[in-house]
Amino acid sequence: MENSTNNKVKKRKNRRRYYVLGVAALAGVLFAVRALRPVSVTVSPVTKGKAVEAVYATGTVEAHMRVEVRARTPGIIEDLPVREGQGVRKGDLLARIGSPTSQADLRGAQAELAQARRDLDRIRPLAAQGILPKADLDQAESRVETSEARASSLSARVLDTEVRAPIDGMVLARWIEPGQYVSVNEPLFKVGVGSDLVVEVWVDEAEVARVRDGSRAVVTLYAFPNETFLGKVFEILPDANRDRKAYLAKIRLDKPPEGLRSGMTAEVNVVVGEKESVLLAPADAVAQDGSIWVIREGRAHREIVTTGIRDLLKVEVNGSVQEEEPVVVQGQEKLEEGARVEMIVGKALESKPEERTGRRF
Repeated sequence: MENSTNNKVKKRKNRRRYYVLGVAALAGVLFAVRALRPVSVTVSPVTKGKAVEAVYATGTVEAHMRVEVRARTPGIIEDLPVREGQGVRKGDLLARIGSPTSQADLRGAQAELAQARRDLDRIRPLAAQGILPKADLDQAESRVETSEARASSLSARVLDTEVRAPIDGMVLARWIEPGQYVSVNEPLFKVGVGSDLVVEVWVDEAEVARVRDGSRAVVTLYAFPNETFLGKVFEILPDANRDRKAYLAKIRLDKPPEGLRSGMTAEVNVVVGEKESVLLAPADAVAQDGSIWVIREGRAHREIVTTGIRDLLKVEVNGSVQEEEPVVVQGQEKLEEGARVEMIVGKALESKPEERTGRRF
């Protein structure tokens, strides 16, 4: 009876041992199969071409010559003979600001001046004959001078009610309507030369030292979404905008498109560096430490490269990589040195001018 019980226990232990050994063997087989199975990664080839380094900036199209016209006296807009887009000559009336007080004061001052001159004409010969003392003549002359000064001042105030074009050009903007009350120094119009348009962009102070007069620029305009335009920087203002922490640069387009208008939004890449015939790897393939996974004979190898000019899509690389070698752009986290890989080939990347961008702000 006891022997029978011992045999049963022994059989149970053997079954458990065989079960554990079977599970371990199966795990080993699965591990081996998994280890032999290639890792699936996306690759793209290293290419040779031109590396372009650019500084990115944004801005607007503006008339190169333009003047903002402001109110020099308060009042109600009584006359408004011009609209946006209308051509004007220097001195043309743009608006008239009603100021009844100034008009009445001027009429009173002019009447006072006329009376003072009549008095002076009457007193001068009498003083010359000695009939009136010289003090009366001096007093009459002083009244004329005072009246002239007051009339001149009020005349200037009345002239301020007439808003006139400061230059030949076009009314680019009008910010008022008839009957509207305006304050002193309130903007009324923007007048500019509409035929001479430039692109004005704000360049970050961290990048402005690399931008020069004559630097080439690639410009895209929201109004022309499928086109790019070439131009050159011709002016960089010497003082920064404190709020933006940026400097204003002006760019003249080589061939401005028909329909270009003041106020259009522009994105610009100012070219600050170029290299011909360099190796270019996809930006996604190069890690921050300069490492890159290269596929050779179906296996992954980690290489260290030196990087140069970089844009959003490509990076200049120097090291042990060769032209047309596939490099991993997706799936690097699954790799280890010498791992077998299954390559999914991505398309070769071509940097467009608008993607050769520097720091955005």
